[in-house]
Amino acid sequence: MQIPAPMREFPKIFDIKPSFAIQSCEIKISGGFLVDGYNSFCRDYRKENSSPTKVAYVQKAEISPESKIFGELQKVDGCFPDLKDEFLKAKNQNDNVRIGKKLGKDKILRLKDESLKLEGGVYYFKDLILEGNSSLEFEGITLIFVEGVFDLGSKAKVNLKGYPFYLRVASERSKIEGKMKGLLISREVELKGEGEIFGGVIAEKFEAGGVGSVNGRVRSGQVLNPSIHYEIRFWGFLW
Repeated sequence: MQIPAPMREFPKIFDIKPSFAIQSCEIKISGGFLVDGYNSFCRDYRKENSSPTKVAYVQKAEISPESKIFGELQKVDGCFPDLKDEFLKAKNQNDNVRIGKKLGKDKILRLKDESLKLEGGVYYFKDLILEGNSSLEFEGITLIFVEGVFDLGSKAKVNLKGYPFYLRVASERSKIEGKMKGLLISREVELKGEGEIFGGVIAEKFEAGGVGSVNGRVRSGQVLNPSIHYEIRFWGFLW
């Protein structure tokens, strides 16, 4: 991935090379939620052709027995990057002018049953809210900084026509019920219903329920141990 020159001023977020489908200080997964891998030979995320991936936690992980973790779970030392300087830079140096009248002076972008396609670049929002059958697509490498809430409704889509490694979304809080392709970096992530993230999640607190999934990208030829390390608590019981 070649980074366009103006975007090289955000080195920290590009230095993040996720090794896990989910990496969080605290993880809580319930219901029939699935964590699996992307098989790059298939050129798409297809659960029947999944590859094993990794899930990492720092403090604790609670995973209900009916959830499916296809791969390896491990304890790590760090969970969340400090992007304070990058947020400040994005606030003052962004490509929001490309959005036009859809973005008000309050820097809240709200789409309701609308489709919007933007050029690749850096975008900064107070809130990013997609409701109804809305879609947001990008042409090229894109960074999104959300000061408040990134809210993706159950029928909404972000970057589904693009490549997951071309989009990185950094937010304070994320409520995901729809589908997105990209890396989500958020202090709090709540993934509900049939919500799906194709790419990966880095969080301080990750909570998922329902029948959704996080699909981590596994490179061609990469083989991971498909066994789960039972160093975790299933609803409070240490296995």
